[in-house]
Amino acid sequence: MDILKKLGCNEERVKNADALFFYQLLLPLCDTSKSGVPDDPRMNYYTEVTKFTNVYTYLSGTGSDYGHVFKNTSAMELLRFDGILFHDGSLGGSNGAIYRRWDPTNDNYSKKIADTMKITRYHEIKRFLKLCNNDGHPKRGEPGYNPAYKYDLIYKA
Repeated sequence: MDILKKLGCNEERVKNADALFFYQLLLPLCDTSKSGVPDDPRMNYYTEVTKFTNVYTYLSGTGSDYGHVFKNTSAMELLRFDGILFHDGSLGGSNGAIYRRWDPTNDNYSKKIADTMKITRYHEIKRFLKLCNNDGHPKRGEPGYNPAYKYDLIYKA
C-alpha cells in the first residue's frame, strides 16, 4: 500500500484514472530514475526495450549503408505496438492474421488499429523488437546458457 501511495495512488486518482495509469505502474513508460518519484521502486521497461530494439536494428546492419532504413523507435511507439496487440485480442484475436485489422474491405478491420500505426511500421517493429541485449548472454551450447533469459526483463519488471 505504501508503494502505491508513493506512486500516486489515492482514492481520487484511482476513481478517475484511465487504464494507462495502472498499466504504467507495472511496465513504466519512462526512465524511473527520472520519474519524479523519490526512490521509485519500479524497473525500467519501455525505455530498456527501446534501447535493445534500436541497438539490435543497427547491429543487424539495417539502417546503415545497405538495406532498408529503420527509423529509431521510442517508448511511446512501443506502447502503441503493444496496444495494437491488446486491442486485437479484445476484438477476439485474429488467429495469426493481424494484417486483416488494417484492411478496410475485411470484416476484421479496426479503424483504431489502422489509425494507431501503419501496417508497414508494425511489421518493422515486430521484426526487430528485442526484450534483452543478446550480446551479454551465453549462446546455446555455451556454459551458463539459459533459453529463458530473453524474457527476464518483463518478468522482473
